[in-house]
Amino acid sequence: MSSGVYVYLTELAWIIPLTGVFLFLEYLRPTSIRPTWRNRAENCVYLVLALPLVFFALSIFNPAYNYIVRVADDGFVARLRMPSQELPRTVLLTLVYALIWDVWHYWIHRWQHASPFLWETHKFHHSDTALNATTQGRQHLLAYLLNLILHAPMLFVLGSLNPPAFVGVLMFRVWGFVNHANLRMSFGPLTSFISGPQWHRIHHSIFPQHRSKNFATFFPFVDKWFGTYYAPGADEYPPTGLLDERPESFSRQATFSPLLVWMGIWGGAMRSAGRAWADVRKEGRERKCNDP
Repeated sequence: MSSGVYVYLTELAWIIPLTGVFLFLEYLRPTSIRPTWRNRAENCVYLVLALPLVFFALSIFNPAYNYIVRVADDGFVARLRMPSQELPRTVLLTLVYALIWDVWHYWIHRWQHASPFLWETHKFHHSDTALNATTQGRQHLLAYLLNLILHAPMLFVLGSLNPPAFVGVLMFRVWGFVNHANLRMSFGPLTSFISGPQWHRIHHSIFPQHRSKNFATFFPFVDKWFGTYYAPGADEYPPTGLLDERPESFSRQATFSPLLVWMGIWGGAMRSAGRAWADVRKEGRERKCNDP
């Protein structure tokens, strides 16, 4: 068995049971909006088909990542003064890692919403009208590619630092399911500190008051720092999906829709540039004719 196939099957070995666990929890305590089985199946099939391409892209970026880590000489974090005892040092480094990661990806996420160009890489994820655990894998391949590119500069700060294995599993495998789960669950007084299903649902809401809120992945207080925090009410579980967007089929959104939009943007820019150049030439000819 090749290493690529092994990595792929290992990832599925995490995803399949986690999906089953969260679908069961969603059955026990759902919000008032239930996803259809077709919705869940589409998300799952898409992820299974997209993962090999994601791993292929990652294999291309890995040499660059390794080079940056060598150049960074273990990164900025390794130069911080830390406790000498192993356990306090590990805990503190893990918290620093998670916070740096969350702040960095907060701004990538916020940029995806602010830029019409980058929004096309993220729109597919937000188009799910019944947010649920399978939505966590509903990411366009262009969004994966964007994150791979923009992850590189963060390595100059983090260097070779990685969280302990169990923390890495919690952050990068489990928490995506937690945030997107269709669960009637509030974290109460912990809402400002740890992201959860209700808090992240606000980010996917179709209501205007929720637009551009709650961008962080793990720590809602990061949104407080940058002015985008929204505290959900006790029974606030809004409908999700896209507002003011033209409806498209799942397959179109998952594949070439962003490219079509980008081609339209490029074509519009070229036409505007052509008209501007034509106006400049016309003005030049008129000036030349008017010269004595």
